[in-house]
Order: sequence, then C-alpha cells, then structure tokens
Amino acid sequence: MESRSDGRRPGGIAQRLNRLPRLARKPAIVAAVIAFVVYRFHFAPISVNSHPARIGPIVSQVMGTGTLEARVAATLSPKISGLIMRVLVDQGDRITQGRLLATL
Repeated sequence: MESRSDGRRPGGIAQRLNRLPRLARKPAIVAAVIAFVVYRFHFAPISVNSHPARIGPIVSQVMGTGTLEARVAATLSPKISGLIMRVLVDQGDRITQGRLLATL
C-alpha cells in the first residue's frame, strides 16, 4: 500500500466521510416517507356532522338509569298491627295528603 508523507492512507477517513452522506440518503428518504405517511394518517381530518344552531324550546327532561336517594326519610307505620290486604298505589305514583295507600 501507498502511504503519504502525513501518514494517511489514500481512501482513508476523508473518503469515508465523503461517502457517508451518499450512504445516508436512502435511509433518510425512507424515514422521511414513513414519517410523512404516519403524520398523514395520525393527523388526518375526521368527518363530522354539523347542525346549525337555532332558537327553540329547551327540553328539561333527562332519561337515565341510576339510584335515587331521598333528602328526607319518612317511616310509615300503622297505629294498629295486621296484614296488608291491598296496596292501592304503585311505585312512582304521585300521592297527595290524605290519600289511602293500603288497607289492613
């Protein structure tokens, strides 16, 4: 092998450094394409349905399933003991004061 006066071989580190950018071009292009595809799919706009705002009545009713707890609890007990023969109201019925709920 030939050597220079400065001790470097021809085609040494200087040539390797010049070749590095050429070798890195293909992986860089592939990485750029992959990054672009991932970016487009990840940040792609999604379709939405839009409705114009308008003035109208507000529905103040909500349907749902859950547990209700009363703010005030009341205990019902008869003045005399016995078996309940008939229940005259059902769960969810509106009642007023004085209405008969059950018969003994």
